[in-house]
Amino acid sequence: MLYNVVVNDWGETTYVPTLAGKILLVILIVALLGLAVVLAGKHTGKRTLKLTSKQLAFCAMCLALGTLLSYVKLFHFPTGGSITLLSMLAVCLPGYWFGAGVGILTGVAYGILQMLIDPYILYPTQLVVDYILAFGALGLSGLFAKSDGSKVKNYIVSTGIGYIFAMLSGLFLFSNPIDSESSLNYNLLFAILFIILYVTVIVIGFVVKDNLIRGYTVAVVGRYAFAVLSGYLFFGTYAWDGWGALPYSLVYNAIYIFAEAAVTVVILLLPPVRKAMATIKRLACGE
Repeated sequence: MLYNVVVNDWGETTYVPTLAGKILLVILIVALLGLAVVLAGKHTGKRTLKLTSKQLAFCAMCLALGTLLSYVKLFHFPTGGSITLLSMLAVCLPGYWFGAGVGILTGVAYGILQMLIDPYILYPTQLVVDYILAFGALGLSGLFAKSDGSKVKNYIVSTGIGYIFAMLSGLFLFSNPIDSESSLNYNLLFAILFIILYVTVIVIGFVVKDNLIRGYTVAVVGRYAFAVLSGYLFFGTYAWDGWGALPYSLVYNAIYIFAEAAVTVVILLLPPVRKAMATIKRLACGE
């Protein structure tokens, strides 16, 4: 048996890995890191044993650092979700160094590690969305690993993200009439989506000439999309009074995910940090 069925203090049925389940998860993490190293070698074009060992060390270091920083919580919501100190950034770095394939595999390994350390699983499909897809999406930072700063590419990415948020707001806010009792909630939701949309577009495409920040922002948006999906499918019963499951999930997950993202972007804009990140990338990639 790979898991135990446990009823927690709130009466929820959760699934906790057994010793055999934990061993299997560790094996999966090692396998994912090994595959990530293979892809990293192809990305850099250097496949010597020395470089492969270094790539593995850097990916493992990011996993360890991301896990450690996930415990440094600036704010923790009682119903789940935390604003941590740069934990998402740590998981995004392998993608930025070695490409999206490596980044996604490292993100999935991180998700499995989180499931091993602090599991909160109510449904089997929630496991896939919350731990595999959401954290794997942090590897999208690799979309800018070899970017030359092309305006066309930046415009396509920025416009695509903008379209996603516009589609969400149109589909879920304006497909049905809004009664007066809930109009304030919907107006608040639309305002938040509006701000997220334009801040994302401006930061990625037109203001910050930094591929790490661009990649990080895209990765965070990817994680946010899966967090919203999970909240809508599995946690709608926690919605605030007068809120539907989807509007609640959109706002709730935006609060902690984009708050951490905003703090991270401000830190990354500091000149000493930008210089340090450039130096670390040269060390990781052997440039």
